[in-house]
Amino acid sequence: RAKVPVKKSRTIAGAIPAHPSLSCARFSTGLRPQSTTPLLLKAEDAVGLNRFFGIERMRSPSLEKLHSAMHFSRRTFLRARAIAFLVALSLTFPLAAQETRWKELSAQAEQLQKQGKYAEALPVAQEAVRVAEATFGDQHPNTAAALEKLGEVYQAQGKYPEAEPLFKRALDIREKALGAESLELAQSLNSLGELYRAQGKYAETEALLKRSLAIREKALGPEHPDVASSLNNLANLYRDQ
Repeated sequence: RAKVPVKKSRTIAGAIPAHPSLSCARFSTGLRPQSTTPLLLKAEDAVGLNRFFGIERMRSPSLEKLHSAMHFSRRTFLRARAIAFLVALSLTFPLAAQETRWKELSAQAEQLQKQGKYAEALPVAQEAVRVAEATFGDQHPNTAAALEKLGEVYQAQGKYPEAEPLFKRALDIREKALGAESLELAQSLNSLGELYRAQGKYAETEALLKRSLAIREKALGPEHPDVASSLNNLANLYRDQ
């Protein structure tokens, strides 16, 4: 590579300040205007050029401030990312524990209801609703399931006015969250229909049970046991009339 005649020429555009992060620098000597290929200048060569031009201090105050700000910004970013990770991690385990608690309460309420222990099942089902709302939010399908279970306990006790708003709320949540043709919605329609049948509200019952049957037939086919269950509920309704 041709040696740059530094002392004989003052046409060099400028020296590149040396910096610990530099392994090399690019500069154009201006000695060969016909050449557009820049030469590679090593950091130690840049030091010599800076000293030749009388620039003894390699770092200007502005550069020092810039690097200080860059290091500070990087430290801040890494610290913020670490904090965000720890917060997310700290929230994950309590949520998992609460979900497990909700499942345990739901299973316990279901078991007590099957045993006919409605007075014992009621506070368990109420606690399951509270945990579901706190864990998943008041518009989550799991909250709808908890509401429906509480409604079933009230219905088993003959407390229809208490059960009806719970069934309606569960139905509304499922329709918004899961869609108008979901099987979960079909379950809510069936539950509310059975509540109305127990109260002798046959017209409301028929509309709900037919809609539930239509969803199940479309999703599961005409030979599915859940479809048979819906047909049986309609048959019971017509028998009661």
